[in-house]
Amino acid sequence: NAANSDFFRKITHELKTPLTVISGYAQLNARRVMRGIDSQKTLEELDTVRSEAERLAEMVTKLAEYSYGKKSEASMTELSVPELCEEAAGILSPICAKRGNRLLLGSICDKTVCGNRELLLQVFINLVVNANRHTECGVIKISAEFQKMSGETEFIVADDGNGIPDEVRAHIFEQGYSADGSSGLGLTICEDIMKTHGGSIRLVSTSADGTVFAFRVPCR
Repeated sequence: NAANSDFFRKITHELKTPLTVISGYAQLNARRVMRGIDSQKTLEELDTVRSEAERLAEMVTKLAEYSYGKKSEASMTELSVPELCEEAAGILSPICAKRGNRLLLGSICDKTVCGNRELLLQVFINLVVNANRHTECGVIKISAEFQKMSGETEFIVADDGNGIPDEVRAHIFEQGYSADGSSGLGLTICEDIMKTHGGSIRLVSTSADGTVFAFRVPCR
């Protein structure tokens, strides 16, 4: 029962993001239609809505499989680092815009990683949503660097928000711990996903000038 409860709490947390993206883009494009505005950007955003709807459907399928006692392992494929970062930015930009934040892509290495697209996107989503919660009218940046010594790509999510209080830092990866009214599951899910990939996630730095998180994914 405890395992089931934990699973459903996590899947509920993950289902919220695609619903938020779909809702945000639908409202934005409805306003554009009413104003008679039609552009290439509108088509791109509608494509993001379609993609997120498909991702949501996949999550529901996994939930159904779990309910019937089936187990499905995460399939790993080669993923382009630039494409992964661009897709994450496309999904998350409207969420950041609601608080007046800009989501930017910094330096992105031209590598591939071995991973599960949906799970890695979820890590981006959880980190950026957290950054957005603590940043207002600021900048959130995604970048990626190849680490030659370890053969991994390090993805970095940085913001210029108000930082994480000292008393919270030691508990940020603890399941259910929250100091801001959130579910306290986002970073726990990220850590689980990194373990699945044989990678790692860490808090690089935090201060009143912003916070930086990084996660590493093997390139092979």
